[in-house]
Amino acid sequence: VYRITECQYASVGLKQLLCDGSFLSLPSSPVRPRIEFIGDSITCGFGILSADPQEKFSTALEHGMLTFAALTAQELNCDFQVFSVSGWAINQSPFGGCLPSIYDKLDAFHDKTERAWSFAEHPVDMVVLGLGTNDSNWTGSDTERLDAFEKQYSEFLGVLRERYPYASIV
Repeated sequence: VYRITECQYASVGLKQLLCDGSFLSLPSSPVRPRIEFIGDSITCGFGILSADPQEKFSTALEHGMLTFAALTAQELNCDFQVFSVSGWAINQSPFGGCLPSIYDKLDAFHDKTERAWSFAEHPVDMVVLGLGTNDSNWTGSDTERLDAFEKQYSEFLGVLRERYPYASIV
């Protein structure tokens, strides 16, 4: 089951699976490498189905399985998970919040209990970090803001290394 739109606009879940027969056993398959993609609107597939780059945002114009993340994983024969939110940044964005502040949450937008994501249950072999575009709209060439961005980016890399000690980070 894949979700093709970003989580900040709605939640989705599977409550029940009914069968009028019996389930067949799946043939065993080799464990595939797993990649986690972390990013912003580009990683979400923001507007990927739109013919007009000026078109107003709509989840109907997003499709997570057509993003560079999904296509890369498919090409490399890897499983993948995505943690991305349009408009969000590493440190500061005029369009959204700071992604590191919600990175440990299972569902920061809809779960008021703020349950934690289990990194141990979902290990990855590689992390692809694609954040910074929205920060650049905030920082411009302001050296103080650039320093704050660099500091936060470095700290987030430390968090990633702590969560996934053996993963490659790109």
